Amino acid sequence: MKKPTILIVDDEKEFTGTFAKFLSQRFNAKVLVRKNAREGIRVLDKQRVDVLFQDMILPGPGGEVVIDHIKDLELIDEMIVFSISKWYDDTRTMGFDGHQVKHIPKPISLSVTQRMLVEDFEIKGGFDYKKKRRA
Repeated sequence: MKKPTILIVDDEKEFTGTFAKFLSQRFNAKVLVRKNAREGIRVLDKQRVDVLFQDMILPGPGGEVVIDHIKDLELIDEMIVFSISKWYDDTRTMGFDGHQVKHIPKPISLSVTQRMLVEDFEIKGGFDYKKKRRA
């Protein structure tokens, strides 16, 4: 089983710091943070990413550019992809050319996000995502 790699692409520094800390405390995962679409794409081109939390509204190219890039690399069906944005008011699954991208509205509910991510890890299988408890 592999330790998952989670990439957060969002330009809100306060949010990404808190969210990355939450993810690293709850999951046995490597958490990467990038502030724009170009930086996110560079990460995707260089290393395996298992989970993407993609802000859809960014300065410069928007989040859909990153999702399109994942589709071009033919990785979207292998990854767990979440779009995050203030502009939606519910949690739902959106189709990107038949691919599943789950939407999480900002401000993010950490408990809902945790539940969704655990469900996706279980469905995908092969992840060592459970944080080890210290004795």
